[in-house]
Amino acid sequence: MKKHLFIVFTSILITQIAHAQISIGSLPYTYNQDFNGYNPNNSSNFISTIPSGWSGSCSNTNVYNGQGTGTSGTGGFWSYGSSGDFSLGALRSNTAGNITYTVTFQNNSGSTITELTISYNFEQWRYANTSGLSVSESGIGASVSGLDHNGVNSGTNGVVTTTPKSITLTGLNITNTSTFSLSFVTTDATGADNGISIDDFSLTATGVATPPCTEPSTQPTALSLTPASYSVNGSFTASPTANGYLVVASTSPSLGAVPVDGTPYSVGSPIGSGTVVYNGTMTSFTATGLNPSTTYYFFVFAYNSGGSCSINYLTTSPLTHNTTTLAAPVGTTLYPGDMVFVAYDNLVNAIKNGTDYLAITNLVPLTTGTKFLIANCTYETGAKPGGLVRTNTWHTCSATPTGNVPYIEITYTGTSTLPAGSIICFISPNGS
Repeated sequence: MKKHLFIVFTSILITQIAHAQISIGSLPYTYNQDFNGYNPNNSSNFISTIPSGWSGSCSNTNVYNGQGTGTSGTGGFWSYGSSGDFSLGALRSNTAGNITYTVTFQNNSGSTITELTISYNFEQWRYANTSGLSVSESGIGASVSGLDHNGVNSGTNGVVTTTPKSITLTGLNITNTSTFSLSFVTTDATGADNGISIDDFSLTATGVATPPCTEPSTQPTALSLTPASYSVNGSFTASPTANGYLVVASTSPSLGAVPVDGTPYSVGSPIGSGTVVYNGTMTSFTATGLNPSTTYYFFVFAYNSGGSCSINYLTTSPLTHNTTTLAAPVGTTLYPGDMVFVAYDNLVNAIKNGTDYLAITNLVPLTTGTKFLIANCTYETGAKPGGLVRTNTWHTCSATPTGNVPYIEITYTGTSTLPAGSIICFISPNGS
């Protein structure tokens, strides 16, 4: 089905896929993963079904095969298993190359991890040679070669052989906020390689409490705020007893909560009625993504932190001040011809399941507050080939051609003028 889009506006949108780290919130800590929901039958499902904190890659070409039992010789990502019991599978090949699965953790316990116990089941589903898995670490500081395993060249394809693997690492020094990871890489042997997988992964972390840093005795002073329509710049005078500052913004004059000692916060983290807008050692900050004509209250907490001690906030009498953001700017008035398509791609695989990729250039500068529209003005007539095209209706499938036309309105909120000739990209997933 061909879509015709009428442009009145779009903005810069970037789609980025990231796999979050697994947070270790307190000690002792145990993580278990059975991978039963994993189904890498395409790139989208690979991303959506691989457990959070895990990632995968092929050294040559990513090949997605979905679920199976090892009877297929196609290389790439597999989810080996059946009847709802699946595993993180791989079959090395010339096309896919070496296949790597990585899991990443972050120590947010407020303590130092001194011991890890790691275990998993090495499963072999396809038999060809002695290829297997080689395991490496980052941020642990100790060998994990005890998790390596080579497969065997004899067995029945489609019938699993399971070998438990486990190690305990002691004397570690994984400090609070540090990250560490384990990577499982397929090994190569002569000829076709084995279909192998990781299943029933488990990690247990223990350690000793990190002593708190010395609490600052004074808060910073003299908070100055300069508002714009969508942001506020702030500065203050440093506390002589602190080495860092946490700034929280709220639309309420009462925050209703304070930061918790031993807990690191990132920008965007909620605290009470507010949101963290800055965390660091500087005495100036910029809070962005705010609403125009809105009063914001800012709370600045002094803290001390260091590698040998856990972060310690001074939570009494934080430095406070408020300001009201400016009214939204009017923006650039656009006329026909001011925005021009330079590229368009639509991937249609079912009714409304395509993804639109649009690239537009602006022939006039765009100032803050400029509004754009993208409207889908498809009007379809005639028969319905393959049942995929509605007859005599707008794309909204309304009862008559005069039905509502779907559109998106976005406001350009950049703090600087977007110069003429810029390329503006828009991605509309699933034909929305």
